[in-house]
Amino acid sequence: MSSSELLGPLGVERDGLGIKGYLSMRDEGVTYHRMKRFYCRCVGVNFSRFASRDAASAMIAALFSAEVQKVESWDGKGLWHTYRHSFKLSLTSGVVFNVDADSEEDKRQWIEYIETALTGTEAAVEKWNAHASVSPNIMELSPGGLVFAEKKCSPPKFKNDTSCCHPGCHVRFDSTGKRQHHCRNCGGSVCSDHSSRFAMVRHFHINHAVRLCMGCYRVQRFVLWLEMLLQRLSISQTEEEGVTKPALSKADEEEVEALFAIFGDDAFGISDVIQVLHLHRHGCDEAYAYAVNKLLELSASNLADFEFFCLRFSTCG
Repeated sequence: MSSSELLGPLGVERDGLGIKGYLSMRDEGVTYHRMKRFYCRCVGVNFSRFASRDAASAMIAALFSAEVQKVESWDGKGLWHTYRHSFKLSLTSGVVFNVDADSEEDKRQWIEYIETALTGTEAAVEKWNAHASVSPNIMELSPGGLVFAEKKCSPPKFKNDTSCCHPGCHVRFDSTGKRQHHCRNCGGSVCSDHSSRFAMVRHFHINHAVRLCMGCYRVQRFVLWLEMLLQRLSISQTEEEGVTKPALSKADEEEVEALFAIFGDDAFGISDVIQVLHLHRHGCDEAYAYAVNKLLELSASNLADFEFFCLRFSTCG
């Protein structure tokens, strides 16, 4: 019995953001080895690969992510193996994956979704270019999403401080025996207790997860959700079925309902939403999405405060 049969029916799923499911893949080329099987998600043209199906519940947990440039046919022929449900993914980073789906139906759904996303993105980029020009120094627009960072920025130089840069942490690297790590986004020196999270920093054109300090990790999760919301909106008008609400557990539903009640207060401001984002950073993606959406709504009437927030987060201070 194959491994896929032991795992049971795990076909492609569609949720409120995009498409997800198992794909077998490897870099373009012919080798003797079989493809490796990964759990993948695609939100708009943002394609992500995860260590497991459970890890894919949080987009920021992706081990690899890049924007899809095009999807093509592939005959599925390797040196020793032939793949029956094959196609090819070309990414804007220059990486090309030979891909094999679990079934012909899964293959059809993946290709159909990606082609729809590519069509929707073309229209979205035209609309968002005008918004990106408002803050040209901190806002970078790519087909897959919005990035708050200085344009043409390069990875930071490591600071090699004698103590951890995390607020309130007094660990010193020269006396406690704690190992010094460095945040790949701000370059700060940070101890192991406050550098255990990994995420991608796309504004440095890094497509794999790297070590971040706690502050930069929260920033990247927020920016990632801006990208996800932008992508979802960009293709929703091109889908016949519209937006499908994701299935939530009872605990997730209670969390979302609690946020709805809080956000209904007219006195709820930008600083309050930022606090909610911090408190729900370990919560379900759906709750985090509502918080990000609320922040975007408030930015329309509080643009000065929102720009200050973005500038602060772009420097990850």
